[in-house]
Formats: sequence, structure tokens, C-alpha cells
Amino acid sequence: MALKKVLLIGEKPSQVKVFADVLFNGGTVEKLAKMIYIRRGVWKNFEITMLPLHGHITTIDTADGFGWGECQPIEIVSNQNALVVKQISPFDRIIKKLAKTVDELWLATDPDAEGDNIAREAYLIAVEANPRLKTHVRRLWNSSLTKSEVLRAFNDLREWDERLALGVQGRRITDAWVGFAGTREITFAAREVARLYNQRIEVLSVGRVQLPLLKLIVDRDEERKNFKPTDLWHVRAHVSPETEKKNFFEVTHEKSPFPKKEETDALLKKLQAEKTALLIDLKEKTVSTKPPTPLNTTDALSLLALRLKIKADKGMQILSDLYEQGYISYPRTDNRKFKDDFPHESILIQLTTEYEEFKPFLKKIESFQQVRVNGPKMGVEDHDPIFPTGVIPPKKKISKIHFQAWELISRYYISLFMADLKQAKTTVKVTIKDEPFRAVFSRTLDLGWTLAAVWKQPKASVMLPHLEKGQTLHILKLFTVKTQTQPPPRWSDSSIIKKLERLSIGTKSSRPEILKKLELRKYVKREKNFLESTELGKILIKTLNPIWPELTGPQFTAHVENLMDQVAQGQKEYMDMLEQIRNEYIKLHNKLLTKLPKFKEELAEILKQTRQFSKDAQAASKSSKKSKSRAKGTKTKKESSAEHQGDMFRSCPVCSDGTVIFKEIPEKKLRFAGCTNYPDCNFFFPLPRQGKLEFLDETCPKCQSKLILYTKKSQKETRFYICPICQVYCWKCPEISCPIYKKQQNLFNG
Repeated sequence: MALKKVLLIGEKPSQVKVFADVLFNGGTVEKLAKMIYIRRGVWKNFEITMLPLHGHITTIDTADGFGWGECQPIEIVSNQNALVVKQISPFDRIIKKLAKTVDELWLATDPDAEGDNIAREAYLIAVEANPRLKTHVRRLWNSSLTKSEVLRAFNDLREWDERLALGVQGRRITDAWVGFAGTREITFAAREVARLYNQRIEVLSVGRVQLPLLKLIVDRDEERKNFKPTDLWHVRAHVSPETEKKNFFEVTHEKSPFPKKEETDALLKKLQAEKTALLIDLKEKTVSTKPPTPLNTTDALSLLALRLKIKADKGMQILSDLYEQGYISYPRTDNRKFKDDFPHESILIQLTTEYEEFKPFLKKIESFQQVRVNGPKMGVEDHDPIFPTGVIPPKKKISKIHFQAWELISRYYISLFMADLKQAKTTVKVTIKDEPFRAVFSRTLDLGWTLAAVWKQPKASVMLPHLEKGQTLHILKLFTVKTQTQPPPRWSDSSIIKKLERLSIGTKSSRPEILKKLELRKYVKREKNFLESTELGKILIKTLNPIWPELTGPQFTAHVENLMDQVAQGQKEYMDMLEQIRNEYIKLHNKLLTKLPKFKEELAEILKQTRQFSKDAQAASKSSKKSKSRAKGTKTKKESSAEHQGDMFRSCPVCSDGTVIFKEIPEKKLRFAGCTNYPDCNFFFPLPRQGKLEFLDETCPKCQSKLILYTKKSQKETRFYICPICQVYCWKCPEISCPIYKKQQNLFNG
């Protein structure tokens, strides 16, 4: 019997390596292009060629004639030919070549909607080269990369269904409409205003998801800034069954907190002569707290951000690494509900017998068959919540933080099968004269599931003395405590991704990336582990929100997500959905056009204030540095760097008041372009440490700044152009028609 030839397309090399190792012990490896290797081998009656991609192999871009300044921004949405899908890698040629020689196509990208979208990109290329594959295509859907799960998935290949992929494609196109059209409209208007005040604005990037997220952060900062604390007073007493200062406990007046100090003063005056209190009620009840629900992606990212103090995007990378190494299940899932027939027992026994730290939990597990509290079924993908596979990672083979993340997820998973946390809640009520006081004390009876989830363990119990109803207690101290209301805390990665999930802003995998984009675009900065909006971020929201609340709020993006889910579930046709969003966005964009005069007025007012503030701060900074320099008889850092500045470019894209210049620090072998307002402005772009830098009269076609020609001779000459303002390296030429330059330009135009 002849072997069937199969082309398997995976999402990344590490994933494909696992498949090859499981099916045919690695197989043979062949290099097809730079950083592109295929693996070949035989499994059952299939001769399989495995090709790993490197994520998306297409990008959505504007067609010729729809670039910056070539058309009205709204035409990018209204004209159906404005957006095109472009290949961004050599995989087009490679997939076509391999597809022509095979009988079947197996799509083995990541098992979620995003993975389906990447699979669809490869699928369309393959069937173009070999139309027969359209009816001979299967989908691999695995929950982890353990050997047993990989074999199960290959023995149970699914029919290919592109509905999930179309949902994601719809998001990408919608985001391109908003990103291209909205960004250009706002940027053109902002530049027009900025020129009047001799300032320069590069790009004010807006996006369907990033605007509502940025508004959440700006609103919280404004709320904190405008928060006025209110004084509150509490009346408390230390009471004890004994006259000595031991075995006492604290009770608080039942009407606390009091809004006026006069009330507490009057109360203290009334009670100051009292020496005893009467215990009028003593009740104890047992309170049980069930284990938490299983982890989905948002929960896992929140857990890692909170416990390990890391950013959400770093947490997502760690989860992906642990999945690729076979230690946890696929980490992108909306579900908090395990299937009824999920094989928990083998995983639990493996974890609690092979890892020393978990052995005490074995006898504490109440059920090996089902989690104590199953959460709701969510999302459209058929995935279980995140779980450890049972494989114990060797500490020497993975980083400390990866191991800590694995241990957190494993402890959380084990806790799902353990007994309730049980606490005794004791309520004590006493009267001093005729004034009611009370206190509630907790005593832990059984740690239950918090034995594993140690971060959830209650605080140490307060030991009460022996008490009886009707008992007389001695008053050791009667006093007031002043407190103040507190502003809401700044958003952390942990809290904001949970908020985004509740508002249906973004997807489980995109939320960490959007946070990262806001940082890169200087809309948001970090203060320790908290997010804070920058002046630029505040300006964008303050000017846009009054005129475009549909985009700065969660309504439009949540509506889009809902429509995409309908497409993924087969409840709505893909093209109908696109046409509906197109028409809805055109209305929103036209509304923006009518409000642009107001936007310009608001921006002009803000730029007046910002400009004056920047000049005052810059003058103060220069004055301070010059006086210090004269006192010490030395040069300032800025003056010394001027000896090596070589050439100037133009105004700084970050602060606008400074100038970007070339700087060189020979003793550190460092060359870079930086702002003259350093350290007040942190614009920085590293330049190659070795090789010749030639400052040209030719200008960048995007920003009109002077270009640098870099030349280095070794075995062969290396030449490329650099624009430090756009932060672009171009290997061909500085012409606008250069495909490499154009690709880079699209990335920066967002």
C-alpha cells in the first residue's frame, strides 16, 4: 500500500519539533530558507512533511493609492479595494512548492481562534497551488504537548472549519479600518493645530481596543487626582474579663465611623467615667469557603501578575513557554469549566507523588474525579481551563520564574479538589452604659484548599479569652481613631485585565499585547507595578472622549467582539458581518468629522498650557545645571556630549521642544541619537557601535529628517540607511517605493 503524502503546517518550530519527536523520533531535517527548516518522517501509512511557520504570514495593508496623504482617510473604509492582504514572509513560495506534491493538508497551528486564522492563511496558499487539498484538509486540536495528548490528537484529526478563523479575520480588518482611518484623521487634525504653536506631532495612534483601555487608565488617574479625602472617626474600647492589661480584645461602636468629630467627642464625654461593660450577646457560627473556579487565561495572567509581580505580556510569554515545554495545557482559553469526563486522577496522582512539595496534599484531596466547583462554559473554543500536565519540570532546566509560575498553577489546580476552608466566626456584642459596641473574630478550623493555595490562607486568628453571655467586662481603654477615605487604587496588570474581560474589551490573548502597545506609544508608563497615563495619553483621551465616546468607551469594541463570536459560532455570515461593521464605522467616522473643529479647539488649549509648562521646566532645568557646572568648574553632560554630536536631525518626536542629535561616548563604545532635553526627555535610539556613519543631505520620505548611511567592511560590505526619528533601518534605499522601507513604515503607522 502506497504511503499518503501529507503536508503538516505548524505555528512555530518548537511545537513542530514535539510533533516530530512523538511521531517519528524527530525524523530528518532539511533547510529550505533562512531560519526555515522542515522535518520529514513516516507515521502509520503517512509520509509527513512538517513545516513550522513563525506566526502570521500575512498582514493587512493599504493598497497603492491609499497611503498617507494619498486619499481621504474615510476612503480606506468606504472603498472595498482599499485594504489588501499582503505576504510578509517567504512562506508563500515554500507552501506552494510543498503543497503541489502532497495528497493531504493537516493544519496544526495553535489550537484556538488565532491559530485557526494563521492556519487559514496557509490553507488559502496551499489550495491555490493544489485545489485538490480543499477537500483533503484536516485540523489537529491538542490541549497540551505531552506525548499522550499529541498521539490522541493525531489519532482524532478534526474536519477543517474556518468559522473561528473568520471571526479573527474580521477583528483584524475592523482594527485596520479604525487604525488606519482613525489614526490618520486624528493625526492630520492634530498636526494642523501643532504647527500653529511651533510644535510637531508625529502620529496620534488610535485603535478599537487601545482607546477604551487607555480611557480606563486616564479616568482612574483623574479620579485619583480629583479625589478629596473625607475624615472619619471611630470610637473603640479595649475590654477584658480581667482588670489587668491582658486577655483584652477590641470592640467598636456600632455606629462607627462617625462623619463629625463632635459626635465622637460627645460620646467619649458621656462614657469616660464608665469602668465596666456588659457582654449582651455571644454567637459563633461556622463559615465554609469553597475552592475557586478553574483558571482561564485572564485568571492565570492575573495570578502571575499579582504573585510574581510581572507584566501581563511577560506572564503570557511564560505560560506559552510552559505549554511548549509540555508542563501545562494550552494557555489561551476562555473556559472556567472542565468537561465531565476529564481525566483528573492521573494528573493529580502524578503531581502529588512525584513532587516532594505536593506530597502532603495527596490525602487532602476529596475527589479525584471532578473539581469541587466547576465554573461556567465561556467562549466559542472547545478548550478546558488551564491545568498542569503532571510532568514535573527539572529546576535546573527552566528559569526560576518559570518554575514559580508552574508551581502556582499546579497548586491552584490541586486546590480545586480539596475540602472547603472552614472558619468559626464569633460575634461579640457589648454595651457601655447604653451605647452598643461589637466585634467579629475569625478562627480557622480547617485550612482546606488553602493548604495548596497558600496565598489565600486567612490571617492568624485572634485568641479570645473565655467569655459568657451576661458577663461583666472591664474597660481598659476608651479612645477614638481617625481615618480617611482612600482614592481608588491605580490599575495593575492583574486588576485591569479582569476589568477588560468583564467589559468584553479585547480577547484573552490580545489584552497583554495592547497594554504593551500603550507603553511603547508613550500613552502609559509604569510606577512600580501600577499603570499610569502619560501627558500624551491624557491629551488624547481628553480631546477625543467628548467628540468620539463610541470609540473611547467600550460600546463599539464590545459590539464588534459579539459580532465576531456570532461568526465563529456560525450564527452570522462573515461578509454580512463585515458589511455591517463597515457601515457602522462609516457613521462613526462621519460623526468624528463633524466634531473635528471642537477637537482642534480642545487640543489648541491643551498645547498652549503644555508648551508653556515645557518651556518653564526646560529653562529651570538649564539654569540649575549651569549654576551647578559653574560652581564645580566642570562641564555638564549635555555640554560634553556636544563635542561628539556630529550632526542634528530635527525636533524630538517625544517632547517636541528638544532636538534629536547624534551622541557618542567613546569610553563606553556607545553611539546613539538622543534628545537635547535629556534627562527630562527619554527619547533614545541606539546606533551601531562599529562601522562608518555618514550624515546625508537626503531626507527620510516619511518625516523629512536627515538620514544616516551606515557602512561596514568585513568579508563583504554592509550598507543600510537609518532614520533615528522613525526608528527605522532600511537595507535598500531611502526611496518611498522601497518595499522594505514601506513595510517598516506600515509598522510604525500602526
